[in-house]
Amino acid sequence: MNPPSDPSPPPPASSPEPSLVDRLGPDRLVLLVALVGFHGLVRIAERYLPAYVEALGYGPVVVGLLASLGLAVAVGVRFVDGESDETSSGRRRHHLALVATLFGALGLLVWAGAPTLDALLGTPLSAVGWLLVGVVLLGLCHGWGPDETGSLRGRGVAFGGSVIDLDAASRTRIRTRTRTIAAALALAGGAVLATTAFSGAETVRAGFALLVAAGSTVGLVAAVALGVARTASRTDDSGSGQTKDGSEAAPLPSTALPTLEDVRETVDALPAETRWTVAGDTLVRLATAMTLPFVVLVVVDYHAVALTVGPVSLPPAAVFGPLVLAEAIGAVAGALAAPMLRPRVDRRWHLAAGLVVPAVFPLALVAAPSSVAVLAALFALVGCRTALEPVRPTESVVTQTVARVRERGRGRRRSRAAVPETLRTAIRVALVPAPLLGGVLYAIGPVAAFSLATTVGLLGVRELLRPLRDSS
Repeated sequence: MNPPSDPSPPPPASSPEPSLVDRLGPDRLVLLVALVGFHGLVRIAERYLPAYVEALGYGPVVVGLLASLGLAVAVGVRFVDGESDETSSGRRRHHLALVATLFGALGLLVWAGAPTLDALLGTPLSAVGWLLVGVVLLGLCHGWGPDETGSLRGRGVAFGGSVIDLDAASRTRIRTRTRTIAAALALAGGAVLATTAFSGAETVRAGFALLVAAGSTVGLVAAVALGVARTASRTDDSGSGQTKDGSEAAPLPSTALPTLEDVRETVDALPAETRWTVAGDTLVRLATAMTLPFVVLVVVDYHAVALTVGPVSLPPAAVFGPLVLAEAIGAVAGALAAPMLRPRVDRRWHLAAGLVVPAVFPLALVAAPSSVAVLAALFALVGCRTALEPVRPTESVVTQTVARVRERGRGRRRSRAAVPETLRTAIRVALVPAPLLGGVLYAIGPVAAFSLATTVGLLGVRELLRPLRDSS
């Protein structure tokens, strides 16, 4: 009989998987949740703003003016930051983000009080003037404040020396998935709250006031959470242009407004195929900018769809919330599908087929039957456009191509950030008047405005396919 063998020592007890709070820390978790909630409420308030403007007695031209001003502010804030030394840039960005978050909360309150602020303060601005002030404040918030993931212009928000680095090794993947999913979840949460606010309010003005009051409160919470945090960029810790792991830090965008010559040189440096691709993508973006501010008006006024679920009856303004929720769900699905589509589908056909959806969406929206199910399907489908972000030329192709091109006539290489940013800035500037043009056309008729937008979008798809037609 064999003696019993010595029992093997028990395996070491594995440490339990740290929870989300343990990994992030309660202060960081509060900040991220507050930022996600704040951005979601701001975005849904911006989507509802045209209906609020209409309830105040103004027309689509004013809506287009407000949207164009918002785009102009978004372009302008990128060029007023100025230069700063490396040792103070981290602290400066943090203070700027804190002030910008407060601006965003104040901007929402200004929108809510626009009809009465003149009487309270004795100012001659009128409701439209205060709406413009709110647009500027929120534009500063978008330009200088942290995004949904806490990132400040390519940096991370850190607590006690621990950095959330969102733009390090897998910059493209994180940008197209993490930030997109965070933004979609934020919008989904805002849509749910908006549905509740507008279903319980008697008027659009009352529902909008409830929505922006909630957004302003969450914004103040985010500002307080941001105030107890410290910005820790890796360049600040090392005092040089390198990160802690020795890699070179991503440069900030150029603070000089590009001239027409800069834009022309950048476009000339592109291969012909890429040039047509960029032109087509820009036309689709133009069509979207012309119609996006007026989508809520089509749902609330043109279709005027209501929904009854059991004892709950949703007026048309409240129905827009579930439609935006469907769009957010589609955005999450598109972001998750993007990595699977990219290696399996040719990039050009992926982009062309995908851009057909936002191009056709305006006409499909006004031509669709007044059915909540049909409209929700359209919103979900257009939300899936996030699957295109990895292959959209202004995000990937241009960056990879022109970053290696020498500046013509000057004999030196441009920085890897300045050349793509030049073209992206030109596109942003070109989009500024699009909402105002859309407002003028919408005043003529929704069908006319949205039909023209679809025509422009399909023209963009045609230009995108030009290299494929020429090579066949």
